[in-house]
Amino acid sequence: MSVEWQFLRRLLAVANTKAPGPLAQRSHWQVLAFDMRQEQRSDREALLEPTSDQLSKFSRSEWRTIWSDGRDIRAFDGLVARVGGQLQRLQTQVITKTKAHRCAEGNLCCRYRVDVLVGQSIYGGRPRFLWRSPESRHLDFCRCAALPEADAQTRKIDAEEASSFSIQSIVDDKISIDTLTDEYDIGRGTPHGGRVWQTLKMTQRGLRNCRMPRRLLAKADAAFARLAQCDQVAQDYDPSYFESGGYLLIPHKGGIAVDFQCGYHFDPYDTTLYRLRLEDSTEFNQDSVRRKLDFVHRNQTLFPWTEIDVFTVAPDGTSMLYSRDSQLFWYQANGETVALGEVRNFRGWQWIDSTTQSTTELRWLMQDTQTAQAC
Repeated sequence: MSVEWQFLRRLLAVANTKAPGPLAQRSHWQVLAFDMRQEQRSDREALLEPTSDQLSKFSRSEWRTIWSDGRDIRAFDGLVARVGGQLQRLQTQVITKTKAHRCAEGNLCCRYRVDVLVGQSIYGGRPRFLWRSPESRHLDFCRCAALPEADAQTRKIDAEEASSFSIQSIVDDKISIDTLTDEYDIGRGTPHGGRVWQTLKMTQRGLRNCRMPRRLLAKADAAFARLAQCDQVAQDYDPSYFESGGYLLIPHKGGIAVDFQCGYHFDPYDTTLYRLRLEDSTEFNQDSVRRKLDFVHRNQTLFPWTEIDVFTVAPDGTSMLYSRDSQLFWYQANGETVALGEVRNFRGWQWIDSTTQSTTELRWLMQDTQTAQAC
């Protein structure tokens, strides 16, 4: 029996021990659902040669955001998320900088290419810096001392370094990012660098480290130790996760799966990752787990729960957003279900309390909406 089936059976078993409650009234909550349309592919040469024809090989993740209040629907190209209480368009900007040094042995020229995450208000205006990879803060490898290793006058760019990232999920106020940093040093024909997974909290001051619960860290260590005893491939890797990084949050069934980063210990610069996944991870939000247990109990006869791919319950317990067979649905506790459209890779959500919204934001969201179709 698969792990996800076992998880849902435990949900139902615990829910059956709870006393039934009355059906709640219509929800005043709204939701943002994040659909990854195309996942990023990492091509080192294209990443490090942004002016070359190989740039087409490097494709960023493409996203679509779906907003709904259970009655109306609006879809956006790209990511529109709530950051620090404000709706913002999340965008990637590229900073390219070239440094030239006059050394005793000759001229030295280096190029840096760094991706940064910015947020722009839904009303427009100047984008605001939110985050860049911590690895990209150590890019100053361009030194005269390295010049004798190669003939600097034979190349236009003697050394190059680039840092790029791909957003993997957004769950409530947490965002998970996969970062790749590579560099071509003087005299080296192949790049070296590193790949880092990070989960951060979105605040008014930008993105901040999100510490992993210690219980979850202990569970990951124990799971990897057991796995390494029977998996020969896992024995060539070491855990590279820690309390403030090295893991991703991925929506999974009625909860959140956590993917942990494990690096190749024979080559610390190898970007290949061995993925350790814990699918039944409840440590991040105990209140959310209790809401789901109660919701499953009150509606256990209305759904084939094991056929649902991912679901999340509104904070007041009156609504549920779920995906099934590449379709997204909104279910009200009064028995009404509406279709919100097709999704390719449902990678997260944010619930919004309409009672805390400004009139301007609500009017903006209601522009160009479509009426949800009842199922």
